[in-house]
Amino acid sequence: MHNSNRPVYFNEHVPKQIPHNDVAKNDVTDNHKLKQLARCCICFDNYSLNARAPICVPCGHSFCAVCIRKLIWGNLVCCCICRKVTFFGPTDLGKNIQLLG
Repeated sequence: MHNSNRPVYFNEHVPKQIPHNDVAKNDVTDNHKLKQLARCCICFDNYSLNARAPICVPCGHSFCAVCIRKLIWGNLVCCCICRKVTFFGPTDLGKNIQLLG
């Protein structure tokens, strides 16, 4: 209980510096980055082994198999991130299974 004869100073109870944990903050940031890598940057669906398999284009960017089909013009695939044109069909491009976790 509070003693009414003694004034209360809030600064007695408040730490001068709020402790923080950089490791936890980095873990959250890394976890967020991993979650972003595990989904297509066009449709934002999570990658899967079948219809939403991550397909890697030669520039190194990956998109799900559904979205990569929408990026085809004849025998050309244009990366929507860096705009590099690839002269392959979607079946010639490999799956990026590392993104499946």
